[in-house]
Amino acid sequence: MEILQYALGSAGLLLSRTLEHIALVGVAVGIATLTGVPIGIAITKNERLAQGVLYL
Repeated sequence: MEILQYALGSAGLLLSRTLEHIALVGVAVGIATLTGVPIGIAITKNERLAQGVLYL
């Protein structure tokens, strides 16, 4: 019951932190996609590069 009372009393803060978290995750996923897709395409065309990347 204490958790529910806290959540109701801090709804604004919880919403703010949730939106901040979603924004941070969105940026991280965007960066990972922008780097990962080109690397994935590159390693399909170059076996030597693929070995190095997959070793990581």
